[in-house]
Amino acid sequence: MTAFEPQEIAAPLLVIDPDTALGMHFDAIWVCGLDAARWPPPANPDPFLPREWQARQGVPGATAELSERQARRTLQRLLASAATALCSVPRFEDEAPLLPSALVAELPRLAAVSLWPGTQASLAQFEARPALDTLIDGSLPAFAPHEIVKGGARLLELQGACPFRAAVELRLGGVELEHPAAGIAATERGRLAHAVLQAFWHKVRKQSALLAITAEQRVALVHTLVQSVLAPLRAAADAVGIRLLDLEERWLEARVLELLQRDAERAPFTVELVEESRVVDVGGVQTRIVLDRVDRLADGTIAVIDYKTGASARPAAWMGERPELPQLPLYVRAIGQEQVSAVAFGVVCTGSTEYRGFARDGEVFPQLKPFDAASGPFKDYANWGELLQAWSRRLEMLAREHAQGDARLAPNPTRACRYCHLAGVCRSAQALLEPEDEEGDDAAG
Repeated sequence: MTAFEPQEIAAPLLVIDPDTALGMHFDAIWVCGLDAARWPPPANPDPFLPREWQARQGVPGATAELSERQARRTLQRLLASAATALCSVPRFEDEAPLLPSALVAELPRLAAVSLWPGTQASLAQFEARPALDTLIDGSLPAFAPHEIVKGGARLLELQGACPFRAAVELRLGGVELEHPAAGIAATERGRLAHAVLQAFWHKVRKQSALLAITAEQRVALVHTLVQSVLAPLRAAADAVGIRLLDLEERWLEARVLELLQRDAERAPFTVELVEESRVVDVGGVQTRIVLDRVDRLADGTIAVIDYKTGASARPAAWMGERPELPQLPLYVRAIGQEQVSAVAFGVVCTGSTEYRGFARDGEVFPQLKPFDAASGPFKDYANWGELLQAWSRRLEMLAREHAQGDARLAPNPTRACRYCHLAGVCRSAQALLEPEDEEGDDAAG
């Protein structure tokens, strides 16, 4: 095989180095990269020959003077190889400004260079693209009428935020793996708080009985219940785990006593149900729920309470067309809205243990915000009953969506995608955003 080069290169545009271009002729030539750092190039003597000898013999590149002489001669020959010649100097390399070479200082400067008059190849290719058909299939097979489905209140919460996430988690099993936590996980803390409060109100059913025991007796009873709930965890814990459980014991006792003090300050009531399991039909879907607590108030009406160990429990989350926290509206439907006069989160959290929610009026549950058609959250409702009916209607809408297989992307991705773990399988661009840290809420609501 014999190496050869073609005698003529029939191409409209050539990109070649200066040494190869010497001796060639062009219609026009553009010499670029003529900044002071590169032109003339620095001296580069042969390392295997004496430098003095190279300088005496005039070897190109042996000294700075010889490099300058060679660069000047090369530039002159390039400029003479075409009737039209342009030289250019880059302004920056990365962020460092560059100066023009002294060899081009005497060349005339152009005010502006005319742009290429033809159509850009990339633009022409884009405009010639074929028409694409778009098909978005955001649905799964529907459930059978009145089929019992898993998820409970979580089903409606996910469906309200993002039907796609509800479908992936509850129908396809795409559940996020739990992250290791230092100390007691948020879900475990919620479960422990529920268990202690359940055990307490099984023993003390009425507010009058709560008021009848002394402060010391209340502390002793709560201490006993907390130890009983933590006993299985202590039996399986190592030395570090036992120390963490000691800290959790003190935290749990203090928070439960704070919430019981809020109960002592309420209007009279009787606890009718604690951790009651039921099946409720919503929009043709039957789902299982657990009522944290149901109180019978002095006027015979019902207060529905849901315990939360996260400080972010907001009653305002019940008020949107797609409610963010639909547990309590769902519990109201399970009890019967004609009986319910108060709906509340029982927040068990450091620095903010309290009841938050809404009441029909200020008498039945004084710690809650009373209904007032003139105030902000209630302005769209004529009365308390109309508010509860709106909740029921919204729950039915979300349940029907899920039952019919609706798996669309989140209607409001700003919040839904921010805390979602399905970015790897989601079509939403918002899902690719980096999530921000947020303190964990109670997952055992």
